[in-house]
Amino acid sequence: RAELTIKGPGLIERAEFSFPVRPEDAGAIMTLCPWRLRKARYDLHYEQAHWEIDCFFGKHEGLWLAEIELESSTSSFERPVWLREEVTSDARYQNNYLVAHGERFWEKEKTETAT
Repeated sequence: RAELTIKGPGLIERAEFSFPVRPEDAGAIMTLCPWRLRKARYDLHYEQAHWEIDCFFGKHEGLWLAEIELESSTSSFERPVWLREEVTSDARYQNNYLVAHGERFWEKEKTETAT
C-alpha cells in the first residue's frame, strides 16, 4: 500500500491531505526524490484513541515517535504509561527536519538528562 501525503505548516494543528498511490507509481515517484526517510508506521487503538507509531530506520535508527489523532488541539486524553517525552512543539521531530539532518540529537539529550 502506498500513500502520498501533503502536510501544511504547523506543529500541533495543520492541514493534511492523503491520497492513495499505486505501489508501482510510488516506486517511480521515489526515484525522483533525493530525500529519503525510512520508517515503519503502526496503527494502534489504545484506550479509545487512535495512535500512529513510527519506527525509524537508517540514519535515525532507534527513534520511535507516537502521535495521537484528536478531534481538536483542546481535546483531552489519558496519557499512556508507555509514552515518554512530549516533543510535539519541537520542530526537529518533524519529518522534513529529520530527512534533512543526520544527527541523532535525541540520543545526546537523553544522555545529558541522565547525568
